[in-house]
Amino acid sequence: MKFRILSVLLAMMCLISAGAQELTGIWRGTFYNEYELLFTGAKYRYEVQLYNVGKAVKGVTYSYQTTRFYGKASMIGVWSNGTGNLTIKENRMEDLKITGGGDGCLMTCYLTYRKEGNHEYLEGTYTSVNMKSDTIPCGGGIVRLERVSESDFEEEDFIKNPPTAKSGSKPSVKPGQGEFLIKKPTTGNGATAKTGTSTPKTQPSTGSKPTTPPPATTAKKPVTPAPKPATTKPPAPIPGNTGGNTAAKPTPVDKPVESKPKPAPVKIPAPAVLKNRTNEVVETIATSARLLEISFYDNGEIDGDTISVYANNKLLVSRKGLSTEPVTIKIGLSDEDNLQEVVMVAENLGTIPPNTALMIVQAGSQRFTVRLSSTEQKNAAVRFRYDPNALK
Repeated sequence: MKFRILSVLLAMMCLISAGAQELTGIWRGTFYNEYELLFTGAKYRYEVQLYNVGKAVKGVTYSYQTTRFYGKASMIGVWSNGTGNLTIKENRMEDLKITGGGDGCLMTCYLTYRKEGNHEYLEGTYTSVNMKSDTIPCGGGIVRLERVSESDFEEEDFIKNPPTAKSGSKPSVKPGQGEFLIKKPTTGNGATAKTGTSTPKTQPSTGSKPTTPPPATTAKKPVTPAPKPATTKPPAPIPGNTGGNTAAKPTPVDKPVESKPKPAPVKIPAPAVLKNRTNEVVETIATSARLLEISFYDNGEIDGDTISVYANNKLLVSRKGLSTEPVTIKIGLSDEDNLQEVVMVAENLGTIPPNTALMIVQAGSQRFTVRLSSTEQKNAAVRFRYDPNALK
């Protein structure tokens, strides 16, 4: 009986292990800032050697561009097998070579895992800060990596000889570290993350602080004279009162103002392109954020894809081309208007059908990545639902 129970437990452990994605290995690709790419065409190569056990990740990264720039950094991270999201944070620069000198920058990458056939990818966005001061942003952009079998550099020991469970070298995630890593820093678009050659933008002068208004002077109360002894003289008649009644008229009481109920959100009829095509709901996202910033990028080779975007049947974007520069919209959620359906419509299919896009949603401190695909027969829709109890 004991042997049978042990066999069942071992079988269950094998099934659980088989279902979990293991990211240990070498991942290589590129990262780029969309604005720098637009003007200079600059892309940087990026290699990540990582070791993953459970949700914990550690490893090193290499950023390089011919002989002009090279940087190696150590990193830590958090992996969610359930959602397929990986966050890695470079925490120390190990080696740096920049033609002409300058500081490097440390990146935090927000990636999503996907698999197509025998190919595995990690894709998403990054932000970065100066290696000497995390208050100086270096900018952000797009990261695309693919699992490869060989490194362009010296392989780390955990790649050549993966540690065993008994070795005690399992990467650790300290309590609270996971929550810290997944919080996306707020940075503006700036220079490409790793070059460190751009001078940080001068902070706008806030000017002198407004003068604090002096405290309000309390008015002195008038001195009330001592009451005079009562007399038998009748009070003077009220002006305009001819009836001889000397009693004062009662002061009229204002009726309370009735608050009008807020009007219900106006429903816009669906346009023909949403009626005549199938609207496939790709994902429904619950969030406690009241303002969402949604960006659309071309999800692959830039081939002339053009889209329109609707939110609750209202046209927000009309016939915009997808590229490395985002097409961005902002929508609001509230208790009264707690559901928004954002629909991407393909206006053409580009040179490589179908029309595909990478949607990146920033909702407060939360970030969501959704891949969309639309054709001339099918639209791609994402629903956003306001839930004050959702994770922030």
